[in-house]
Amino acid sequence: MLKYLFITVACTFLFGAPSLANATDDFIPAELLEKAELDEVAAQAGICAVYNSGEHIGKNDQEGFKWCTIAARRGSAESQYRLANMLLEGRGYQKDEKLAAQWMTQAAMQGYAEAQFRLGEMYLDGIGVLKDLIEAYKWLLLATENFPKGEAQTRAIIKRVETASQMTQEQINEGKRRAAEGRIPE
Repeated sequence: MLKYLFITVACTFLFGAPSLANATDDFIPAELLEKAELDEVAAQAGICAVYNSGEHIGKNDQEGFKWCTIAARRGSAESQYRLANMLLEGRGYQKDEKLAAQWMTQAAMQGYAEAQFRLGEMYLDGIGVLKDLIEAYKWLLLATENFPKGEAQTRAIIKRVETASQMTQEQINEGKRRAAEGRIPE
């Protein structure tokens, strides 16, 4: 419910208050859909999120995949993350772990903490990528730094510590070095 509220508020802020009289059958405001079709990335990402979450409109994996792909190609980190998860789960398109890893990497490289965490898990388990503890540690460290304080950050810290317990000190240092190279300047 909070996600939908956030999306609604964000879309209202970006695109003005929608009129339910102009809404599509799926309750996507016509104004938002129009802006998305006019190639506005924020609108495309918003539609991706609405179809992907399924809140209040029912999940539509094919439409979600379509809009997530459009917004992901335009550089939306959240849409890249959502698209990668759809590919990992085989929703809206056939399951493709390698392509999912590519999209997850794109989102992670933009500093999207959820993508960094998930990419760390993918390297840890060898999903779509070769298993690599150093890369896993690097992405988990970056996720730890980019998540706000709270449950998600704690989850990343725990996963990073668990990963470190399987590594030598030399591997940990290499992971830290790679993370330092991968940080996005402020």
